[in-house]
Amino acid sequence: MTIDSPEFVLPHLSFVDAQLHASQARRAAHHREQPGVPTALERGLAGLCVAQCAQATIEWARWAFVTTRAPLPGWTEPARRHRIVVPWRHLGRVARAVGRPAVGISDLHATFLNDLDAWQQLIDYNSDDAEEYLRGRLIAVRLIDGRHCVTRALGADLATTVVVHTGQLFDWAATATGLTTPPRLNPARHSHQGAGQHDAARADRDAATWMRAISA
Repeated sequence: MTIDSPEFVLPHLSFVDAQLHASQARRAAHHREQPGVPTALERGLAGLCVAQCAQATIEWARWAFVTTRAPLPGWTEPARRHRIVVPWRHLGRVARAVGRPAVGISDLHATFLNDLDAWQQLIDYNSDDAEEYLRGRLIAVRLIDGRHCVTRALGADLATTVVVHTGQLFDWAATATGLTTPPRLNPARHSHQGAGQHDAARADRDAATWMRAISA
């Protein structure tokens, strides 16, 4: 079997949408903490915007993985109907088909894909199983404690982490198959000037710390 580049597609536009929503979450989080936002209502609205942007980041990131296509039986359908990690475990077959060494998805990447599935199950269906799974994961990395609901974690740090890990997984897939990795947006062009840029950089550092924690 041979695979021409148009047949195996990494979804650039969906990943760009995920990055834009993560950037909006960082801006809203920065705005919420400014001294010039004094009222509880304004802070509440900014907090709601952060949560909505974080949720949208998760949804677009998951859609990016769902819409990745390859000419292999069952590549896309299991992703839509079941779990996105299922077709991604077959990436080694794609690599072999283009004459590259077979690769296997790491446990870290597989866990991240399962996390996205769980978030989608919680967001779309209010799944109790997904909530309990995410509670354990989020407590382990100290994004929430036992007193807080899972959705409390829907913030700028989580949105940034989703984008960072999505980019890493697409980089890995691109290296394995020889395809072009999806583009990265320039954080400085999608955040406030001055303090906003510093806030985005801090969020990126926090995301890297969280990534190390979940891979330990």
